[in-house]
Amino acid sequence: MADYGETFRTYKHGALHGFIAGLFIALPLISINGLFEQKSWKYMAIQAGYWTVILTIMGAIICGWK
Repeated sequence: MADYGETFRTYKHGALHGFIAGLFIALPLISINGLFEQKSWKYMAIQAGYWTVILTIMGAIICGWK
């Protein structure tokens, strides 16, 4: 924090990290669980999309909160 201060504390930066978390954490977890339960790809896409949107919004709010 001493080097950069408030430079990267924006809503966009937090949304980016939330989206990346949704893409690389939520999507594989939902997909593996859906394959194990023999669910359809449409079901897995809806669930993974939901969690990606939620994590994007949470990342934006948490990072942008000052």
